[in-house]
Amino acid sequence: MGLTDRRRYRRWQSDRARAYLYVRGQKAQRCRVRSVSKAGLFIETRSNLPTGIAVELAFARPDAQQVVKVYRRTAYVVRSSDEGVAVVFSKRPASLP
Repeated sequence: MGLTDRRRYRRWQSDRARAYLYVRGQKAQRCRVRSVSKAGLFIETRSNLPTGIAVELAFARPDAQQVVKVYRRTAYVVRSSDEGVAVVFSKRPASLP
């Protein structure tokens, strides 16, 4: 019995994209973006973030050591694991606590 993929949008794997993760009350982290879609992304992070928390993301060019042009998005954590967090862009999903 296989698992059903419930994603609405196609997902692209990434090996070079980076994002700066901002969580209120914590120092910003430079993180690797592992996959991205129109709705959100999965980022590798050492932080264990609770589901439903709002985060800010700033994106950097893959070859840049710092943010060249600030492009910030608000996102919400929808899944957390030892490998990182999955976030969804835009408004807070109704399914979150």
